[in-house]
Amino acid sequence: MSGPVLDVEEFLRIRRGLRSLKDLDKFEYPKSTLSSILNQRIVEYVKRKYTYYLERLNELAEYWNKNRRIPRWLKLPPILRIRFLLKSLGYTSGLIRNALRNPDMLDDQDLVDLVLDAILKDYVYSPVAIRFQTVKGYIGERIIMDWLESMSIEFSVEGMLRGTCKKTPDFYLMKPIWEDVRWIESKAMFGDIRIHSAYWRKQYYDYFKEFGRGIVVYWFGHIKGLVFASNGSFISEDFRNRIEMVAYVKKRELRAEKRKLIRILYEIAEKYKKGKRIVVGDNRDLINMLRGLGFEIRNI
Repeated sequence: MSGPVLDVEEFLRIRRGLRSLKDLDKFEYPKSTLSSILNQRIVEYVKRKYTYYLERLNELAEYWNKNRRIPRWLKLPPILRIRFLLKSLGYTSGLIRNALRNPDMLDDQDLVDLVLDAILKDYVYSPVAIRFQTVKGYIGERIIMDWLESMSIEFSVEGMLRGTCKKTPDFYLMKPIWEDVRWIESKAMFGDIRIHSAYWRKQYYDYFKEFGRGIVVYWFGHIKGLVFASNGSFISEDFRNRIEMVAYVKKRELRAEKRKLIRILYEIAEKYKKGKRIVVGDNRDLINMLRGLGFEIRNI
C-alpha cells in the first residue's frame, strides 16, 4: 500500500468533494489518504473560525444555561464544541483537559454524556484520534528505521541529535544515499501544498541549511512537485504494507456502552501499533470512528 501522488487538479477535485464521512466512498483512493485530506480541511476551517467563536463565549454560556444543549450555530468538531462550552462555563484549560480524559469527573451528567458522545464522534480532535495519530507516526518512523537497518545504512535518530543543532530530522544519515540525500523525515499524513509549506518554514528549510538535501515521506500520499516529498516508494512494498489501515467487521452487532467503546478504540490503537489484525463488532459508532481515522472497513 502506497499513498497516491496526485496532480493539483485531482487533489482539488477530491478536497472539494470531501465534506463529511459519507463522502469517503466517492473516490477510489485509500481511505487513509481521503481521511487525511478531510481531516486537514477540518483543521483549516477550525483555524479560520476559532477567534470568531471565542468571541461568543458569553452567548454560548447563556444558551446552555437556558436550553441545556449546545446551539447549532457553534459549527465545530464535537470535541471543540465541548471545549468551547466548558470554557464558557468557567472551566480552566487544565480542568477541560482532565474532563476529556475522564468525563466522570464532571458533576453535571448532561456534560458527561456530551463528552462521551464527542469522544466517539470526533475523529480529528478527540483523545482517541490523537492516540491513533501518535501510533501512525510511530509506525511510519519504525518502517523507515527497519528499512535503513535492512539496507545497512548508518543513521542517527532525532533523539540522538537533539542538542547538537537547532532542529533535527527524524533520521540523519551518516553517509548520503543516492548521492546527496542526508536526512529523512516521516509524516503520517497527506502532503498538500499548505501542509508542506508550513512544515518547510518550521522544519524542512532548517534541515536543508544544516544537513543538505533530504526526503520527507508522506505515508498517505502527496501532491506532485513538492520539493523533497516522497510517498515512501523507495521502500519495499513489504515494509510499506505495515502502515495499511484495515478493520474487519464481524456480522453481529456489538452492543456496548460508550465508555466500553472508548476503551475498545484504545485497544485497537495498540493492536494497530503492534501490527495485529483488527476485528470489531458491527457497531455504528465504532465503525464510523474507524472510518474517520482512515481505516478500510471490510466484512468477514
